[in-house]
Amino acid sequence: RRRRRRRVAHYRRRQASPRSVINPDENFYFYWLFVLTACVLYNLWTLIVRQSFPELQAGLPIFWRCGDAFGDTVFLLDVVVQFRTGYLEQGLMVYDSKKLATHYVTSRAFLLDLFALAPLDLVQLSPKVGPNPILRFPRFLKASQSSFGIRNAPYLIE
Repeated sequence: RRRRRRRVAHYRRRQASPRSVINPDENFYFYWLFVLTACVLYNLWTLIVRQSFPELQAGLPIFWRCGDAFGDTVFLLDVVVQFRTGYLEQGLMVYDSKKLATHYVTSRAFLLDLFALAPLDLVQLSPKVGPNPILRFPRFLKASQSSFGIRNAPYLIE
């Protein structure tokens, strides 16, 4: 009996998820989705308001640039997080780095994430264009992902 218990315990320890792979069922992933959702809402609400009321845009330029930079950083980090997020394959969680990367790169979410990070807002630095927050519209693609927030939920059937 002891040998059997040891083998089972050894097998369970070996199957534990590596620290570098994010399990979609763990708390970190839910907290990450909360931060990501806050950044998406920031972009959805503030960009429309800033475009509609130019005096609001002109009144707090440093605040808006800091908020935009923070949101862009979170979106960029989301790409890194998605490269390390596990998924189910035939009912088992995948922890292989190469499979995780291939799964994400070949997904629709990867293309939307790349387009959402398009640096069109750098055109604002041109003196001819000036501050024009609507140039950050590719960030809206983060909200348009049909499975946003549950895109890697392991219990959904793809």
